[in-house]
Amino acid sequence: MPPDTGPPPAGGCGRSVIARVISNHVGRMPFRRNAAVMGGIGMSPATAHNIMRRTGACLRKPAGGIAEAVRGADVIHADETSMRPSGANVWVWMFLDPATGSTLFVVRPGRGADAPGEVPGEGWGGTIVRGGWASYKSYRVQGRRARTIREMRHAPGECGCKRCGRAPAALRGIYADACGMSSARVSGARRGRERRRLHGRVRAMIRNYKGLHAVGGFMGRPGRALPNLFRFVLDPSIPPTSNAAERGLREIVVHGKIRGGTRAEKTMEMMCSLFSCVSTWKSRGLDYLQEIARYV
Repeated sequence: MPPDTGPPPAGGCGRSVIARVISNHVGRMPFRRNAAVMGGIGMSPATAHNIMRRTGACLRKPAGGIAEAVRGADVIHADETSMRPSGANVWVWMFLDPATGSTLFVVRPGRGADAPGEVPGEGWGGTIVRGGWASYKSYRVQGRRARTIREMRHAPGECGCKRCGRAPAALRGIYADACGMSSARVSGARRGRERRRLHGRVRAMIRNYKGLHAVGGFMGRPGRALPNLFRFVLDPSIPPTSNAAERGLREIVVHGKIRGGTRAEKTMEMMCSLFSCVSTWKSRGLDYLQEIARYV
């Protein structure tokens, strides 16, 4: 990672100008267009870029507070996506605490266990709701199986086998019953029994379909994930899907695609600080421009 050289120079822009530039930036406006709509100020795209970087640098402190809030959560939604500043692949990770609305974005050079090892950190005892990536395997996790169901739904078209076509419906039925139990008002002992029963249904499904040509290869996925399946049945505070993580990460992904991304990894770090604060303040019902004015 590049060394921390501090925020870019302040320049001569006031808070009202900074607020307009940041509002345009959060609204996915490219720097060239951002500078063009600033009226008679005579701003260059480089100045708009510099304002974004300096604002992100000024928001490191509140972003650090957001990181601490995420580390203190009992349930965290997590997801990651790749970006290519300067042609080199890096990864943007997102960690969301749904209880407080705290959303943390961090950029790291790889997709390994470094980011989850830092956020939420070693020894953390909560549950991570995430995809199937192995970087989270040292934590107690709640996996998502929506992708497996989607792929299983298309697989029978390759062979035309009617029995293969019934496999996705069987898995969807199991998950539908699990989601219904998650929202039911029952005792903890009943939840434990129901989870064991659901595990038995998954094992039976694997035995029935693992030998079939089209969907047999998919049966290993629920089998490997069985220890982490249906944690939300035991604890209703754990959501059954990772939709919140995907929605939270989508904003920065779409932002990068529309604006064309960024060429500097240091700029990505500033952008992660900015979007961590903006996303958190928005989820808490705060005016992010007023909050930013406290730090710039």
